[in-house]
Amino acid sequence: MRIGDRIKELRTIYGITQVQLAEKAGISRSVISQYESNLVEPTASVVAKLAVALNSSTDYLLGLEDDFGIRVDSKELIERPDYDLADKQLTDLMKLFKVMTEVQKAQVLGFAIGMLENIGVNVKAILGY
Repeated sequence: MRIGDRIKELRTIYGITQVQLAEKAGISRSVISQYESNLVEPTASVVAKLAVALNSSTDYLLGLEDDFGIRVDSKELIERPDYDLADKQLTDLMKLFKVMTEVQKAQVLGFAIGMLENIGVNVKAILGY
């Protein structure tokens, strides 16, 4: 997976638009589009800005680590004014995924997909399949 694919993946997971990501990172939307299309690669300083905006690590964006590299300070998370249960659940899930084997991760994802499909959610559309 190339850096543009990783940027788009994280942006989609967080449910933000290219415009919102551009505003958070302090760059233009058209540049985000070029990155996500893998037409242009960001400079080191822009990779750092994107990592902060996407709550990830530069290593993940650069393909040097396999997980999302999400950086979370529990104290900071709880003190955030926009903190809600979903934030904590996502953080907890990411922590658990980091210690699971690949088989365990596949089992958890399979369960979640099956559960959502049983209630009529179009999982393929969400996951981009």
